[in-house]
Amino acid sequence: MQPTSKRLVTEATVGEHVLTNLPANLQPAALDATYAPAAIARRAVYGPRWVFDGDSITINGISALYGNQDRSRTWTSELARLSMGRINYVYNAAVAGYRIDQLLARFDAFVAPQDPDVVLLTAGTNDIRQGRSMALWKADLLAYYEKVKAIGADLIVGAIWPSSDDSSAHAPTARTWNNELYAWAAANNVQVIPWDTLADPATGGWPAGWSSDLLHPTLLDSYAVIGKLGWQSVEPKVGPPVVRRAVTNGADALANGFFTTLTAVQAPPSLTAGTADTASGTLPAGTYSYKYTSRTFWGESLPSAERSVVLSATGKITVTNGTVSGSRGYNVYRKGPSDTAWKFITYLNSSVTTSFVDDGSIAAGTDMSGVDTSQYPTGLVSGSTTAHKIGPVTVTEAGIRGRIYRSMPLDGSAAAPNDYFPITVTAGETYDISCLIRSTGTTEGILIARFRNASSVAIGQVYVARDRMVNGWGLAAHRVTMPADTVTLRLSFEQTDSSSTGYAEFAEVRCQKV
Repeated sequence: MQPTSKRLVTEATVGEHVLTNLPANLQPAALDATYAPAAIARRAVYGPRWVFDGDSITINGISALYGNQDRSRTWTSELARLSMGRINYVYNAAVAGYRIDQLLARFDAFVAPQDPDVVLLTAGTNDIRQGRSMALWKADLLAYYEKVKAIGADLIVGAIWPSSDDSSAHAPTARTWNNELYAWAAANNVQVIPWDTLADPATGGWPAGWSSDLLHPTLLDSYAVIGKLGWQSVEPKVGPPVVRRAVTNGADALANGFFTTLTAVQAPPSLTAGTADTASGTLPAGTYSYKYTSRTFWGESLPSAERSVVLSATGKITVTNGTVSGSRGYNVYRKGPSDTAWKFITYLNSSVTTSFVDDGSIAAGTDMSGVDTSQYPTGLVSGSTTAHKIGPVTVTEAGIRGRIYRSMPLDGSAAAPNDYFPITVTAGETYDISCLIRSTGTTEGILIARFRNASSVAIGQVYVARDRMVNGWGLAAHRVTMPADTVTLRLSFEQTDSSSTGYAEFAEVRCQKV
């Protein structure tokens, strides 16, 4: 199946692109009402259980670590996140390089034991590349379908992926096989997710800039776009929302409350002295007033009481200040003789100096905002020496219960934020970890479960969410078992690396022992 016109596939256009290129008999209105209706009624948290199966594009960044699956970059995680808990993502059975016959041989050992309600299978790329016949592929597809039905689950199939690698004449062969897949699916009342509509119509391969090796879509927002296409395709059949979303003040929230109790406040420093000196300096004569604010990883305090100094002639002014426990440093603001607003002058590192000399060499900067962002979540510990700011942490948006935590580099810094809650656990315990999460710009928002032993030595980590989540708010959820020797779980809220721009936001954080 081919789109009828060439167009750039982006996150903004993917929904329209998919629906306009679906065959008429597979438009959402023609689909059966709901996947796994019985499962929706009996599973109270996170909806029906889903297992994903396929090859390297489906498994992508997911790996098995410490008895857990590491939910790194992949479209499957993005699809589940966008479902807001209507998909309970329990397992990814995909294996890089596998054909459908190999996936079929693994079904009883890797898929069936997960007790899925829905299995989403995408297979065929490696069958084509490894020279199998379409007849064998279709026979194995039917056998796979029968196995899914035998365990009482529903099957969804993905169309064969686009590929820009023409060494095996993939594109024309994939079109033929996909036509057969759509016909087979219609005859068996199986939904197809039209991954083939993502292809560049002129080449049959991935859109420009999506793939560095011509086979895997790992660049730009490719996995975010694929995940959104997947969710838009299955949403009409997933059923009504039944998830008990992360609770911010209730029995299934941890005692520390995460971002719900923002009563800890960073105080400003006191300005202990201010002296004028006309022996040197280029500051014009007049009355100068100063205010300081405290800076932490998470925000900026309200300003201190002002300190005014009269300079009788051209010179300089020295201001000294006290210190505030927990502050990373202090912002200095000034209002000069001709100023109508307080202006930013400089930042003082609290570990270096408690004295500032204003000699006229520093140009005044931006106006002081007067917005207090000094409240920080109870129990949060800085994971590095990186400065942060929360932004509108006390703002609750429509549809969000509790406050929102924003993580971003401070004042344009390229450093990557890293904050965490330390939680006392016991090896072998299992926790459901979830939060609402989104990101902007080039930022990859990250929620990680990090494991530490009694000596605070790192045992390992598991990603709950990691990607450029540019599709808005979604619910990332993962069941994680504590590895041997673990005594502390560090639930970390991070961004990817020093090249990130924009910010990541977290809300409704939940970490509940099962």
